[in-house]
Amino acid sequence: NTQFRLRTICSFSSGQSVSNTITVNTGAGLLSGMYTINNNSPSTVTNFTSFTAAAAALSCGISGPVTFNVAPGSGPYEEQVKFPEVPGSSLVNKIRLNGNGAEIRSQTSMAEPGIITLEGTDYMTIDSLMVRSLGNSNGYCIGVTFRDTSRYDSLTHCFIDMSSLQLPGGNFSAGISLGSYNNMI
Repeated sequence: NTQFRLRTICSFSSGQSVSNTITVNTGAGLLSGMYTINNNSPSTVTNFTSFTAAAAALSCGISGPVTFNVAPGSGPYEEQVKFPEVPGSSLVNKIRLNGNGAEIRSQTSMAEPGIITLEGTDYMTIDSLMVRSLGNSNGYCIGVTFRDTSRYDSLTHCFIDMSSLQLPGGNFSAGISLGSYNNMI
């Protein structure tokens, strides 16, 4: 929290005026605590209807540990999601995504081959999530990719299914990729 006052100086009358103090809360609205991801329920302050919506909320930063619980029986989620660098994440303020066996699936493209991309995301654990490639004739697909400066992240009890890909010669697919996939294409 920071306090400010405005001081106005008028050069014609050599007088000045000082405003009342205002307080600006810099941590207000940042995520902290437990949230759900459930596409069968409306969007609320504690429920996100997609992984993409949860990732967008993380981009503003966190002020404490954050857990997303994917509602059992929800999904499948047909989307590609890119988790950003999250201001405030640390060894104490970790991010956890409990998939509870839910499925995220997508077709991908050469420009965006990742179904889940951690782009500079630190201290994130993804647990018990099914990541599935959908029929994809271009052959460019990565289940989960860790890019940029992503550090201290983990996948636990996840299943990555790339069996739908029919790879023509010279194209790429990978269940997990570490590093920039732009260098592979």
